[in-house]
Amino acid sequence: MIAKKKSNKKIFAALLFLLTFFIALLGDFYCSHKRIYPGVHINGAAVGGLTKDEAADLLGQTAEEYKDKKIAILLPEGEELIYSLHELGIELDTGLLLEKAYQEARSGHCWNNFYARYRLWKEKTDIPLSFKFNTQALNEIFLRINKA
Repeated sequence: MIAKKKSNKKIFAALLFLLTFFIALLGDFYCSHKRIYPGVHINGAAVGGLTKDEAADLLGQTAEEYKDKKIAILLPEGEELIYSLHELGIELDTGLLLEKAYQEARSGHCWNNFYARYRLWKEKTDIPLSFKFNTQALNEIFLRINKA
């Protein structure tokens, strides 16, 4: 009879553990669904815990700052041409950055993702800025430089 009580306690403890584990997983899924995992940064700006839309608003400010940055092009004759990144057709690739941030610790096997999330929590990760280029605008600038 005593052996049966011990056996029932072990089964109850195992079921309680599994139920607690399942509830914790469900809670984690609910809290992180459609959100970037904590510990993810884009160019130093923390985007962890934000949805893609919220992170896009944050990146929009950074994109505006870079839009007006100037680049000086020195010609062989000593002439200097100054263009903004916008005029050169260079802009921040917010779509790619947001997708990279969202996919962080989501792109592998379940157990690898748990380890990757632990690493994010412990070490943080910083995604460098990515830019996209409008080749037509760049070609027009190069043609103007060629004529000068």
